Amino acid sequence: MRSRIILCTALCFLLTAAGPVGAEEPVFQDSEEEIVNALSAEPEAPRTRGLTRGLSIDKDRLPQCRTVVVKACEGSQVVEETVTVDTNPSGARANLKIGFDYDSYLIRRDAYALLNELGKALTSRKLQGQAFYVNGHTDADGPAAYNLDLSLKRAQAVKNYLVGRFDVPQNRLNVRGYGEAMPLVPNPVPDKKELNRRVEIRPAE
Repeated sequence: MRSRIILCTALCFLLTAAGPVGAEEPVFQDSEEEIVNALSAEPEAPRTRGLTRGLSIDKDRLPQCRTVVVKACEGSQVVEETVTVDTNPSGARANLKIGFDYDSYLIRRDAYALLNELGKALTSRKLQGQAFYVNGHTDADGPAAYNLDLSLKRAQAVKNYLVGRFDVPQNRLNVRGYGEAMPLVPNPVPDKKELNRRVEIRPAE
């Protein structure tokens, strides 16, 4: 009986130390190799938990679809549309912490090194010729409509750099702005919400 109590106590301690399921820190890529690997990844199967008899599906890893408004560039026109997204995305994608000045879509100089790694990845033998979405995201500071515009302009700035610096064909890169609609972490957390200001690269469907 005593050994069973000790075992249960130890198990509770381990679960507490591990933190809540689904609370992992967001992962960002910062090298050509990491970006290539991230954009070549296969979709993840839902995780299972087996602390009780049998296995149960980790609900935090199941697709959770909802609709959001995005802005996209189609030729010389900007269009606004409502799309269905998965708030627990899996599969190929690369999140990049590309620096922009506050309330600006001008790329900071300290972000050029990361953009150069992205350019090398997109022109690598493994990814060359593939089409991708360049998705801009913001935190929730400011009006939602303004953030939607800002996120699209930031995504377009990244595309312009890649086209100009690496001669990536324009038709390989489709820009979209999601504004504040797809946060990686809860926006009210001041020291974390900057993680939501990012550019995401995804293979085009």
